[in-house]
Amino acid sequence: EKVWKILNWMNSIPGAISGSWFETYGPRISPPYAQVGITPWTWGELIMLMVNHILGIQPQEKNIRIKPRLLPGLKEVVGSLPIRKNRLFFKYIVDQKKSKAAFNVNVPFLESGESEILIPYSNDDIFIEAFVPQN
Repeated sequence: EKVWKILNWMNSIPGAISGSWFETYGPRISPPYAQVGITPWTWGELIMLMVNHILGIQPQEKNIRIKPRLLPGLKEVVGSLPIRKNRLFFKYIVDQKKSKAAFNVNVPFLESGESEILIPYSNDDIFIEAFVPQN
């Protein structure tokens, strides 16, 4: 709920459509104008939040860790990301009957746990279907 609250607030402030927000730090140099700067790194922060923390796609040196943590209210997330020279296609489905995640992948996995899977990089596209419990 806290993440949704913050994301909805960020979407409502000036500059939200562009993904850049105004900051007013430091002394004003030329009154009556505000000392304003634009924060360009917010794109990177939002991408890290979505890819690394919510979708749980965490590229490592030799492997990819997949650990989805979907926000409440999301029932399904489908998409793809470039990974090295190929693409990683994913489909996450929330299954309220499950107590731990279940993964279907088209590559051999190295490790599998209650909420994550570790897969090697592939010379082909990677397809992942995950059934995740409701948070």
